[in-house]
This record gives sequence, structure tokens and C-alpha cells, in this order.
Amino acid sequence: MENQLVKYYCDESPKPKEKWDLILSEAFNLADSVGFNVHNNEKEFELLDSELIEKDAIKCRIINSGRSFYLYKLSDKLKKIIRSKDYNFWALGTFEDISFWQGGTEIFSTNSHENYLIARLTDEQREKWNGLGFDFTFDWGTDLTKELENKPTTPLIERLKKLFGMKTPANRVDGREP
Repeated sequence: MENQLVKYYCDESPKPKEKWDLILSEAFNLADSVGFNVHNNEKEFELLDSELIEKDAIKCRIINSGRSFYLYKLSDKLKKIIRSKDYNFWALGTFEDISFWQGGTEIFSTNSHENYLIARLTDEQREKWNGLGFDFTFDWGTDLTKELENKPTTPLIERLKKLFGMKTPANRVDGREP
């Protein structure tokens, strides 16, 4: 995606299993971490404490519900759990609004109960996804990478740099309502 304008686009179309599987395949291929808004604790995810990167550190997210936010390393164990859930599992549950991250940048995000899937895409990628039956027509905003020295650092950014060799954080759309 170098030298191409990248924007976040929102899809509000239904997410049957076939479409959700396409998103998960792409997210698992690109992402290094996964985040959730968390209401309570759930035993299935307690088993993943060793994969936890941060709790409540990321305030600048595409969908910021104000709830606790847990960010995990996207391990094979976590991929298996995520793959076992359909899209509707992530709506109004203990763990909701799943989002996928690559090098500190949110690349896919959901607001499940509103049926929003927001993806960070170039125009060419957007056309590809729309050709697969998605409807990424709502422009959620731009996301242009800036050098680290131009952006304040946080303990989370430092941990992500250490874990994933991240060189630069990206600006993300911050809780903007459509």
C-alpha cells in the first residue's frame, strides 16, 4: 500500500459465514494482533493471558465504545477460537467488536451490533472486496502514515515496536461517527 492513498471504508451489508470467512482469511494473513471491547471475563479467553499485549491502552481506535479494550498477539490458538465464532458472536457479548491490527495500525474493525465492518483499503482493494459481494461505499476517513518522531509515543507503541519490529505508528480515525 506504499504511495497509495489509503482510507477506511465501511460495509453495512449482511455478513453470512462465507463473507466472514473471507474477512478472517485476509485478516489472519495480514494482522499481527487482534483486539476486543470487553464487558466481563470469559473463560475461553482467560486461557490466552499469555497472548495479552495490553489492556485499555489504545484510545484511538476506529470504533471506540469507551469499554475496556484488550489487545492480543494473534496466535494460532486465538485464530482457532475466532474462526469457531460467526460474525454475530461479536455483537453485544462479553468480547465484542473484534478488530485486527498490523504493526500498530487497525486494518479491520467491526461495530457488530450496528453491522459495520470497517476496512483500511486502497481504491483497488476496495473494488476487489466490492466485487466479492461487500459494499464498502461509505468513506470513513483517511489514514496516512507519519514518522514516529512526529507522533507522541506510549508504552503500547513501545511494546508493539518491540514485539513486531514496528517502525512507525499510523494515524487512525478516532471514534468518528458516520
